[in-house]
Parts: sequence; C-alpha cells; structure tokens
Amino acid sequence: MARGGLSSSALVFLFLCCAGFLVSSSFAKTHIVGGGKWTYQTSPTFYDDWAANQTFEVNDDLLFVYAKASHNVWVVTVADLATCNAENSVEKYEDANATISLYRSGDFAFLCEYPGHCTQGMKMKLTVPEAPAGSPGSAPAPSPEEESAPAPQVAPTPEDLQSPPPPPDSTDTSPPEPSAATSLPSLSALVVGSLSAYLAALFIL
Repeated sequence: MARGGLSSSALVFLFLCCAGFLVSSSFAKTHIVGGGKWTYQTSPTFYDDWAANQTFEVNDDLLFVYAKASHNVWVVTVADLATCNAENSVEKYEDANATISLYRSGDFAFLCEYPGHCTQGMKMKLTVPEAPAGSPGSAPAPSPEEESAPAPQVAPTPEDLQSPPPPPDSTDTSPPEPSAATSLPSLSALVVGSLSAYLAALFIL
C-alpha cells in the first residue's frame, strides 16, 4: 500500500531544484542605483559616473529607490537619452522602488519622465559586457558555410605515385607440391589394397 507524502525520489528532485536556484541566485547582484535614491542631482552625469564605477553582468538587477508619484523610470534608447526624449520609451515603471533586470549584454538607458527631471540629472546610461571567452555558451555557432564545406582534398605523396609492383614471372609454371590433405587418399587406398590381398591369401591357404 502506498504511503502518503513525497517519495524519496521526489524529495531528491525538489532538493536539486532548490540548490540550483540558490546557486544561480548567488551569481546575480542587485545594484542600488546611485548608491542611494533616484532623485535630482547637481551634476547631469552623476548617474553615468556611478555606473562607470560598477561591474555589471547579465541577469544583475538595478534597484531604483524613489517614492511613487514623485519620480518614475522609463527605459529608452541611447539616442533618445541624449535629448531626454521619452516618447519612444521601451518600458515604463511608475510604482515606487522599481527593480529592472539587466537581462542581456549591451547598452541600457534610463530616465525619469517627469517634466524637467531628466535635465536635472535623472538619467543614466550603462553597458553590460558580454560573457568572457571560454565561459559556457560563449562559443559561436558554426556558420552554414562551415557546416556545408566539403572536406579538403589531400594531395598524393610521391610514394602514392610510384608504379605498382610487377606481375609474377609467367615462365615459372611448375605445379605446386601436393599438400598432406591431397596425399591421404592415395595412402588409404594402398593400405586397403594390401589388407585385401593378405586376407585373400589366407582364404586360399
């Protein structure tokens, strides 16, 4: 009868899932933008300077600390960031303390869409570098040309170009020596013939 509760195999599977989640989470970092609050700054490059001193990796998180209805975070293109243009925004975060994932490598651009806030320093650009060569999944996939290219032809060596060995001499026509297997029938016939002659001689006598 089956007992209630999880089986041992189910418990092992659950443990492995939890362990994998903890290991993957241990590599991701959460960066508090600006080291504090997402707010006005006296320097228009304050957040850019902060980002330049950070080490970002794919799947890290950015935490923007601000109060709702006071600021927001909109994700824009790098070109639009230069002019504080939020019309072509990619993502919008209106709730307080937005967390944004750096889910890919490349450039990211953020600004506060409230009027005048971007020009007062509430904007930031950062770059997430690609994974270093040799890390899992960093090897490029082969191109179709590489997959369909035929194997290179190997040039023949001088030894391969030598003439074949001459055929055996046709004047040697001597028959091969009889083997032991072919000589056994003649020996057997001789023995049988001798024994028959001996028995015939006994009957005659």
